[in-house]
Amino acid sequence: MSQQPATGDLVLGRYELAEHVGEGGFAEVYRAVDTRTGGDVAVKYPNYEGSRNDRDVIDEYFQKEEETLARIRDAGGHDNLMSLVDCGDHEGVSVLVVEYVDGFELDDAIHRTGPLEETEEVREVGIALCDAMSFLHETEIVYRDLKPDNVMVTNRGGEVTPVLIDFNTATGFDPTEERGEETTIVGPYKPREVAEADQTDVRQGPWSDVYSVGKILLYLLTGTVPRRDGVDPRDFGADCEPYLAETVEKATRTDYERRYRNATAMKRVLEARDPSSPPTATLRHVQADTE
Repeated sequence: MSQQPATGDLVLGRYELAEHVGEGGFAEVYRAVDTRTGGDVAVKYPNYEGSRNDRDVIDEYFQKEEETLARIRDAGGHDNLMSLVDCGDHEGVSVLVVEYVDGFELDDAIHRTGPLEETEEVREVGIALCDAMSFLHETEIVYRDLKPDNVMVTNRGGEVTPVLIDFNTATGFDPTEERGEETTIVGPYKPREVAEADQTDVRQGPWSDVYSVGKILLYLLTGTVPRRDGVDPRDFGADCEPYLAETVEKATRTDYERRYRNATAMKRVLEARDPSSPPTATLRHVQADTE
């Protein structure tokens, strides 16, 4: 395979590139065929040609994604998280082979359909995203970059299922440590401790992902996401049940101590249709095996 991949290239001696399906700031993605099984996979290749980022930065974030996906795999995986299939070095370039998620980006889906009128659908998406985030948090990973174009909507077992597909900005955390050096990631789906990381002493943690889930629910209900905190969907024309509006408002508050502490708490709120914080929703700290 040349430095620039092309249709027909055989990657890692097994995966034949079929078509280019997308690209971002750190990687470009190809649908490929596993020549051993005949099934589709996605091959992620560093986007050296199409990115404005320096090569060293691309390599750093590409490596972070590989490490995060490996941690997810080793923890057992999750239906709402893209899975790692293979990885390796091909002709001097790192590649990731991941699950091919066939569907639409959540952003595209809402552009096609408009805001969701059935609030029960919004609630179900929220529960699924919270469940995925709970799994990540139990594995000591903070996702940090939840937004509609990082969520694929696909069909699994006859059910519409959201799947997170991009992990290059996810980071590990230790709830017993003080705040360390943290990366700024901007956008209306990010809380201030992420969007203004270089200007605040507030730690990033599970509460940061809670904020982003709240903004995703707002987007599903209204089709828009303002750069504001503590947002009530009803102020933007959403006709939804009070518990859902209050859940979104609490999840997106500026002060992280006034949000749901973690995704497990927010999931229980959505399941119970009760916006008050459950008293027993605590995050179990998983100690790494050091032996």
